[in-house]
Amino acid sequence: MLIYVWNLSPVVSEDLFRQTFEVFGQVSFAIISSTNLKDTENGQLRRFAFVEMPDQAEARAAIRDLNRKALLGRRMILYGSSEN
Repeated sequence: MLIYVWNLSPVVSEDLFRQTFEVFGQVSFAIISSTNLKDTENGQLRRFAFVEMPDQAEARAAIRDLNRKALLGRRMILYGSSEN
């Protein structure tokens, strides 16, 4: 399952980001975008990232437990997308 992560702190490293999801299971890839987007409501920069977890149950558990949880001061927003 592909997981889209929005509102990522600008100081989160790719290693920490990957490790955060590996607690829930196997991670095929985890990548943080090099592009920062500006929030139209408050003008703050927001980072986004993607994580691929092959096991649907593990991915759902990660989404359930990490959505709206803070990682280095920012509450992540997670969305899952499967190709099935």
